[in-house]
Amino acid sequence: MAGISDTRGPKQHRIMDHWRCLLSCSLVSLTAILYGADVAIVDTLQAMPGFLEVFGNRDPTTPIGYNISPLRQQLFGTLVMLGTALSSALSGAVSHYLGRRASIWVGSVLLTLSTVIMMVVNNIGGVYAARFLVGLSQGLIYTFFNLYLQECAPARYRGLMLSLSGCALIFGSLMASIISNYSVKLSGRLQYQVPLGTTLLIPAIFMFGGIFTVPESPRWLLLRHKEEKARKSLKALRPKNEPEESINIELSYMKAAIDEERRLAEGASFVDVFRHPVDRRRTLIVLGTSALTPITGITWHATYGTYMFQMAGIKNPFEHGVGLAASALGFCILNSLAITKMGYRRPWLIIGMLICAVCNIIMASVYSAYPDSQASGITTISTFHVLNLGYIGMVLPFTRLICGELPSQRLRAMTLGLAIGVGALGEWVSNFIAPYFLNPDALGWNAKFAFLWAPGCFLAALWVYLYVPEVKDRKLEEIDEMFLARLSAKKFRGYECTGIGAMMAEHESHPSISNVSERKDEVNVVTRAGTNPV
Repeated sequence: MAGISDTRGPKQHRIMDHWRCLLSCSLVSLTAILYGADVAIVDTLQAMPGFLEVFGNRDPTTPIGYNISPLRQQLFGTLVMLGTALSSALSGAVSHYLGRRASIWVGSVLLTLSTVIMMVVNNIGGVYAARFLVGLSQGLIYTFFNLYLQECAPARYRGLMLSLSGCALIFGSLMASIISNYSVKLSGRLQYQVPLGTTLLIPAIFMFGGIFTVPESPRWLLLRHKEEKARKSLKALRPKNEPEESINIELSYMKAAIDEERRLAEGASFVDVFRHPVDRRRTLIVLGTSALTPITGITWHATYGTYMFQMAGIKNPFEHGVGLAASALGFCILNSLAITKMGYRRPWLIIGMLICAVCNIIMASVYSAYPDSQASGITTISTFHVLNLGYIGMVLPFTRLICGELPSQRLRAMTLGLAIGVGALGEWVSNFIAPYFLNPDALGWNAKFAFLWAPGCFLAALWVYLYVPEVKDRKLEEIDEMFLARLSAKKFRGYECTGIGAMMAEHESHPSISNVSERKDEVNVVTRAGTNPV
């Protein structure tokens, strides 16, 4: 059987040959704009006098004459995380009944409802309910659009599509920051109603059927025993001139891998993600990777950045918010241009975490020495930009890739949902404690709060080095084989696969390969041999 190494030579299909698949993935990626826009809006609302007049309190000691209690800040930010954690944890059960597209549609409906509530209510209880609904919607949308991209994008361009969806997320943040920068000049409730209203457009597109114009995930259809629909979906996602035989071959490989996983364990329950040693290892790596985002400190930077600038007396805080969103988008675009050729997961994650650690130390140190000064203000803004390089340019795209690539196919929805829930829990902790450290009515640490996050960044970089495997350009079925072989993290990159994944990768390079049925028994023997306990 032909082996396959990390370097496989040129692909027969060019990127534009996959335009139908990439277009479908791009449409689904638009949902990421919603997440980025919501983060930016939450950040800017807390610094808007029009919002604080209704939901905050007068405070002549602050630069804008208003403030909001730490408790309300906590609930405003953390109820979203609780909703996200809940819906993400339930995503495995949801995936048994709803496909990837239908789940995104339900999330869009919930998001539209929550936004309308936020715009019309004038009591804090209504705001809390709306924020919880936002969390439920984000958990569904974020989980299932990531699953769709992981399952439908060609292996070679999976990193590119995930990176572009990251750009969509940052674009949403930039769009909301620009709108907030202008709406803050309005009077009264219009200051926050205008940016909220602009976020209704995208979920409305998906609500009125836009999401159903893209093919369903063929892997999900196979998991639901809908082989003919899976064939039609795969055909719609692959190059238009792809031979029917080639489609059938790829579908056979997918089905063989799924059947083999079904053979290992009938059905899938929540405990399965931890039951088998191989699945447990994969799950723990994914959960740890998902926790990298809150460990960097980016959560409170994004949620309370403009508020922190405002309370520290930094001039033009909303303009700085726009600048930070623009730099984040720039770093994300650079990552998208380089990720296909240079997208090795391990080194970029390690470098990104170290950059975040150093930025947190510098920001906190300068503010401690020169609080509320021009020097500390310049340093804070500058380190936010550099931290964008570390997080947006390195950590964010590769954590999302790893969380989607490493779970087993049978448990992917459950594992990814659990991982997003763990990440949301970490973000909840960050958003819960941040108001006590940042708000002048509490500790008022401002940028000194960054000291608390640096040690975690250093430890996380070490953890990545020890445990996270390198799977650049690997088919999902190849990753299955390497985990079944129980390789150490350092051995993944150079390993030569010989099972189903190797043949799928070989088929992707040379679509003329045939005689699938003759090789299927051999594939099953190889795969089953890898599953025997050592």
